[in-house]
This record gives sequence, C-alpha cells and structure tokens, in this order.
Amino acid sequence: MTGREWPRIDVSMSQIRRAGGTLRNPAASSDERSAARKLAGQWRAAHAYPTNTWQIRVRRYVSHIPEALVAQRMKRLPSIEAKLQRFRNSQLHKMQDLGGVRVVLPKLDDVRELERKLLDRPNRHTLVKHTDYLMHPKDDGYRSIHLVYAYGTASPGPWEGYSVEIQLRTKAQHLWATALETVALFTNQKLKAGSGDDWWRRFFALMSAEIATAEGLPLTPGTPDSSEERRNEIWELELQHEILARLRGFRHVVAEVKEGVEGASFVLLDLDLNDYMLETTGFSDREEATRAYAALEAETRGDEDRDVVLVAVDGIGGLAAAYPNYFVDLDQFIDLTMYAMAVKRPGEENGWAWLSH
Repeated sequence: MTGREWPRIDVSMSQIRRAGGTLRNPAASSDERSAARKLAGQWRAAHAYPTNTWQIRVRRYVSHIPEALVAQRMKRLPSIEAKLQRFRNSQLHKMQDLGGVRVVLPKLDDVRELERKLLDRPNRHTLVKHTDYLMHPKDDGYRSIHLVYAYGTASPGPWEGYSVEIQLRTKAQHLWATALETVALFTNQKLKAGSGDDWWRRFFALMSAEIATAEGLPLTPGTPDSSEERRNEIWELELQHEILARLRGFRHVVAEVKEGVEGASFVLLDLDLNDYMLETTGFSDREEATRAYAALEAETRGDEDRDVVLVAVDGIGGLAAAYPNYFVDLDQFIDLTMYAMAVKRPGEENGWAWLSH
C-alpha cells in the first residue's frame, strides 16, 4: 500500500478545532454533534499512515525478541469525546494519541533498550513528549513509557507533524493495566479517571506496588514499604470483596472468533457486556475496515454496554495477547494476585525473579 492510498484530511485545522469545541459543548445540537463527530473521525483516520509507519519501525527494533508484542490502534471516538469533556485545555487538533502503538516486552531491560533506540534514532521525526511512568507512576499505579513523536519526512507531505504515541511496558505491567481496564469495563467504572469503588482502586495500587518490587521500580504512591503490610491489605480486600471470585467471573466471557479473522490485517472488536459476548471481524482491506468501524461506532453510540475498537496486529494470537481486556484472559493476573497474597512465596529471595523469565 502506498502513501497515496491512505486517508488524508481535506478540511482546515480551524474546522477541526471547532469540531472539538462542539464535542465539548453540552449545549450543541444533535446535528452539530453529528457533523463534529464526522470531522473527528476523518481527522483520526488521517493518522493511520504515520501510525502504521511507526508500528513497522518499532516491530523491526524488537524483531530479536520472540515474545515481543506490537499492536497499533486508533483512539475510539467515545474516548476522544470523553477526553475533550474531561480536560478543558484538550483540543482535538492538538490531541497527541489519536494514533498509538503499544509494545509489550518480557523484561524491564527490554523496555529500556527499546526506549534508548527510539530516543537515539529519531530519524526525521520530532520528539514531542517523553513521559516515564515507570520511575514516576501515576497515583493509581499505572506504569509505562510514553513517547510522542511528530511525524517527519524528507520533504513536507500530507502527514507532516501528525502525532503518534508509542507506549512501552513490561508483560507484568501490561497484565496489571489490562486487568484494570477489564474491571472498569465490567463494572462500568471509570477507574482510569480516578473514580469508582475505593477498594478496587486500592487493590490495583497495591498490586502495582507488588509488581514494582519485583521489577526494582519505585513503589506506587501511598502504598506501604513493607511487603507484609501490602500482603495483609490485599488479603483484607479479598476477604471483604471476594476479588479473586470477581476476576474469575469476568474471565469467563465468551470470545467468539469469526471465520476469516486469521491472517486479517485489521480486526474489529465488538464487546457486548449484556450477554458477555465478544465478536471479532477480520478485514484485509483498510478502507473497508475503517468504514465498518465508523458504522459500528455510530450504531453503538450511547450504549454503555458496548465497547468497539479497531486494531491492526499480526494474527489473532497476537491480538488476544495485546488486547486481553477484550478477550478477558485474566489467568495470569489472577496468578500474580495469588502470589502477592502467598505467605511463603517460591523464589521470594530473588524478588519475584520468575517475572523476568
């Protein structure tokens, strides 16, 4: 596929900016919001080419790591609207994560190695933002490396300056993040936004601290230094709220993989929380996938029990591993939780050394 075949934006940045303002405005009419969503969708789609270019480049950098997972995704329109409404200074035409590349690597050393490569070899791209949530985790325990680049080419082109966000994290950090997203989906709580049940938020903060201890990273803000204290807190939360039983219940969602997904270049995920069903549809043609995504987003808009996303990954196996919150594969995170609660931990003298194997 050549660059000419990828979506481009054919409206001015002032129109995109105004569309963002409309999506933020609760007094906007339904017709105004509909037109604004259309423009937002076009602006998001225009980021597909630079996002794909970065995905290819990152994949090349980690080709020597068999367990590496690389996936690209375009930000969901409901997420775009929610961000505009939550952050008053957020502007649609300046949003830096419309296109994203997520990289999951086995060990912390692998993450740092890839981080160095990306920083040392910017090529013609410009580093806009570099956030280290590994050394400085968010209050909820979220950890990752975020790198935002403005796309650059030898001669100015239609995607010059478009932002792409690259997220780097270890497997254990990814298990934590996707478990939190899964719980948020099934309980309809905005845990990532700092709301929801206090006990769920405390549980994830403590589990982040446990993983940090294993990986030699700073503890989550507000969590005890003592491993025994953290273990006792997790046990108390388990006794009060049956966390493991809840996680095991979420795990039993049926993942229905339709014929034709294997080998597809793009996969459309449709999670229905009412009947715990996940439908996946594969596409080989990018434009067809984009149209189907836009149509399903419009169809499910306002339905809090439906979650829709379009991703591009290598094979359905990689898709399930990179987006476990949609396939609800919580087994490994449940194992981490049980290990954190264990009084006698195998290999504890090595600081959860098994995580790095």
